[in-house]
Amino acid sequence: MTRGRATGARTARFRPLRVLRGREALVPVLAAVALFVFFGASEGGYLPLTWYPAALFLLALLAVALVTLPAPKRVPRLVWIAVALFGAYTAWTFLSITWAGQQGDAWTGANRTLFYACVFARFALWPMPARSGMLVLGALGLGIAGVGLGELLRFGAAADPETFLIGGGRLGEPVGYTNGNAALWTMGLIPCLFIACRREVPAALRGVSLGAAGLLLGLALMVQSRGWIIALPLALVVLVAVTPGRVRLLLGIAALAVSAIAMSGAAFGVLEQYESERALGPPIDHATRTILTTALVLAVVGTAAALLDLRFPLSPRGGRRAGVVAGVAVALLLAAGAGTFVIREGNPVTRASDAWAEFTRGYADEGADGRPVEARDGSSRLTRSLGTNRYDFWTLAWRQFEERPLVGNGVESFQRDYLRRGNSTEQPRYAHSLPLGVLSQTGLVGAALLLGALGAGAVAAAAALRRGSRAAGATAGGALATFAYWFVHSSGDWLWEFPALAGPALALLGLATATAPRRPAPGAMTGRSRPLVRRPAVAAGVALGAMLLAVGLLAPWLAAREVERAGEVWVDRPAEAYLRLDRAAALDPLSREPKVTEGAIALHLGDLPRAERAFRAALERDPDTPYSTLQLAIIASQLGETREATAHLERARRLSPNDAVIAAVLRRARSGRRLDPAAIERMYVRSQRF
Repeated sequence: MTRGRATGARTARFRPLRVLRGREALVPVLAAVALFVFFGASEGGYLPLTWYPAALFLLALLAVALVTLPAPKRVPRLVWIAVALFGAYTAWTFLSITWAGQQGDAWTGANRTLFYACVFARFALWPMPARSGMLVLGALGLGIAGVGLGELLRFGAAADPETFLIGGGRLGEPVGYTNGNAALWTMGLIPCLFIACRREVPAALRGVSLGAAGLLLGLALMVQSRGWIIALPLALVVLVAVTPGRVRLLLGIAALAVSAIAMSGAAFGVLEQYESERALGPPIDHATRTILTTALVLAVVGTAAALLDLRFPLSPRGGRRAGVVAGVAVALLLAAGAGTFVIREGNPVTRASDAWAEFTRGYADEGADGRPVEARDGSSRLTRSLGTNRYDFWTLAWRQFEERPLVGNGVESFQRDYLRRGNSTEQPRYAHSLPLGVLSQTGLVGAALLLGALGAGAVAAAAALRRGSRAAGATAGGALATFAYWFVHSSGDWLWEFPALAGPALALLGLATATAPRRPAPGAMTGRSRPLVRRPAVAAGVALGAMLLAVGLLAPWLAAREVERAGEVWVDRPAEAYLRLDRAAALDPLSREPKVTEGAIALHLGDLPRAERAFRAALERDPDTPYSTLQLAIIASQLGETREATAHLERARRLSPNDAVIAAVLRRARSGRRLDPAAIERMYVRSQRF
C-alpha cells in the first residue's frame, strides 16, 4: 500500500482552471475550439455564412500571433515543412480557380482550404504543454457532448420528430447529413474516452467524460453509418497503440462496447419503426431514455472507478495483469461480435465478395421521383445490402484524374462533370472521398502538397510519442487518434467540406505536433523570447498578405449575406432585393448565385424580361448549369416560344441526362404544353434537389 501511495503521489494532478493561469496563448486556442463546437450545432458549419466570419477571425489571429506572440521554443523543421506544404496547397487551390469549370464554387473551396491552413498553423507552430493539450481535448469532447445532449432532448420532445430524420429514418441533425452527424459525435467521443481514462484528471470529470462518451456513442448508433462502423474501430486501435495508459483505455473501450450492446436495440428501433410507417413517438422515447440512462450509469461507474484508481493505484505487476484482463475482455467482446456476424451472415469471405458486388452495383431500386432507395427488410441498416452510388462517384473522380493527372479539374468542380457523365440519378457536389477528390480536382501536384503536409504533421507528432513525457505522449495519442478517425472516414465520404469536422481534425493534428519536445528559442533563458516573425520587413509582408487574404474572404462573405437578405425581403420590397443582389454580384463576380436568385425572384413576380436577363447572366458565370438553362426554357414557354423552350431543355438534358425532372419537363414541352414554373418547382421539391 505504501508503494501504491508513493506511486500516486508522483502523478501530477490535472486542474483545468490552474492550466489556464499564466497561459494567455491558450485562450485563442480554446476560442477556436468553441468555434468548432458552434459549427457542430450549426449544420456542421457547412454554409459559407457560418464559416466565413470564423475564417476571418482565425486569419487575423494567426497573423497577429506570428508578429507579436513570444515563441519560447524553436519550431521543429518538420512542423515548418508541414505548415509550408499546407500553405502551398492552399495557394494551388486558389490557382486552380483559373481552370475550374465552376469558378464561383472554386473560390469558395479555396477559401475553405485557407481557413483549414490557418487552423493547422495556429495549433502547430506554438508549443502546447501536455496538460494544456488535455484541456483542449476535454473542451472539444465535452462541448460536442453538450451539443449532442441538447439535440437528443430536442428530438425526444419534438412534436414532429421526422424533421430530425434524414435518409429514411436516420438521425441527421444538427449537421444535416447523416454520415456527417456520426462523424461529429465521434469527433467528441474519442476525446471524451481519452479524458475518462487519464489518471491525472479529477475523478468527477473522468466520470462525466465517460458518460459523455456513452451519450455520443448512442447518438452515433442512431445514425447507422457504415463508414463510421469501419473508421471507429481503426481509430480506437490507433488510440490504444500509441497512447500510454493502455489498461485504462482498454477498460474504457470495454465499458463502451457493453453500453453499445445495451443501447443498440433502442437506437436501431427508430429506423425500423419509421420504415414500418408506424408512430415514431414510442421508439423515440425508448431510445432517448435508454441512451440517457446508459450515459448516467457510465458516468457513475466511471466516477467510482476513477476514485478506486486514485485510492488504490496499481503496481507495475498489477497493471500488467489488469492489462491482460482488459485485453481478454475486449478480445472476447470482439470474438462474440465476430461469431454473431458469422451466424447471421455466413462465410466471411463469401460475404465480403457479395458486399463488394453490392457496393459496385449501386442502389437496388429507385423511388417514383427517381431518387435511390435502399432495400428495406426490417433489419439494421448496418447489416443490409451495401449498394450505394459511391463506387460510381469514385470511378468518375478517378477518370477525371486520369484525364488531367497533373493539375486536375479545379477545386469544387466535380458536380458539373458528374451530371453529364455519371450513371446514377444523384447529383453529388463532391467525390465523397478526400484522396480521390484531391486527385481529381488538384491533380498530383495538389495531392502531393496536401498529403505531404498531413504526413509531415503526423511524423512530427510522433516525436511526442517517442521522446516526450508520458503526459505529452498521451495527449498526442488522443489527438492523433481523433485525426485518424476523421481521415479514415473522410476517405470514403465528403467530410472535408464540413468545418465542424475537418477543422478540429486538423487542429488536433497540429496539437499533436505542438506537444512534442522542442529546444528553447534564442533569448528564452533570459525571458526575452521573440515572436516567430522577427524582422520588420517580414512582419510587414505578413500583415500585407493577411489583409489581401482577408479581402478574398470578406467579399464573398458579404455577397452571401446580401443574397440571404434579398431572399428575406423580396416579397415585400422587391426593389431592395434587386439592389442587394446587384451588390452581391459586384462583390463576388464569379458566383452564379446572385443572378440565379434574381432570376428566381423575377420569375415569381412575373417579370419575365428581368428573369431572362438574370438567368443568361448566371450562365455567363457558369455556362454548364442545368438549372439556369431549365429556367430559360420555362421563360420561353411562358412567352409562347415553344421551339426555343425545347432547345433550352434539350441542352439541359445533355448537361444532366439522368435528371428525371428535366426529362419530364422536356416531354411536356415536346407535346406542345406550356410549362408551369410552380409545378416544376414542386417536382424539384419532391425530389429534394431544388
